Amino acid sequence: MEIRERLERCRTLRRETQELRDRLEELREDMIRCTSHPPDGMPRASRRGPDRIADALGKLEALAERLALRILEQERELQTVEALLEFLPPVQRRIMQLRYIRGLEWEQVALEEHYSERHCRRIHDEAARRLDAMPESNSRMSDNVR
Repeated sequence: MEIRERLERCRTLRRETQELRDRLEELREDMIRCTSHPPDGMPRASRRGPDRIADALGKLEALAERLALRILEQERELQTVEALLEFLPPVQRRIMQLRYIRGLEWEQVALEEHYSERHCRRIHDEAARRLDAMPESNSRMSDNVR
């Protein structure tokens, strides 16, 4: 896999993992609503109560499993990317980490580093050129991190 593809993959996995976490939280909240009593404290009649709970629980378990797999995949990719970024000077490494590992937008990277967005992109582009020019042995070494 190309270095730039790895970087983007890392960013994508982070976003997908967060979406799964958000969905998991929504399902947990739905489970709580299924089992809670109405505000007046009176029990409510529900023909689908147990079915709704079972459905929500099944979805919750499936989503938790997907999330665990996605987190493992993300961790492997993070290790690979971190190993690649070790070859960069500190400023370039920091820009790449903010952009791809933390998943920040360019505006946020610029604020974090106290640079202009344009300057951050220049640093990024230079880092990308360095990574692209990396000897094949270093690139393969990062594949073995997995």
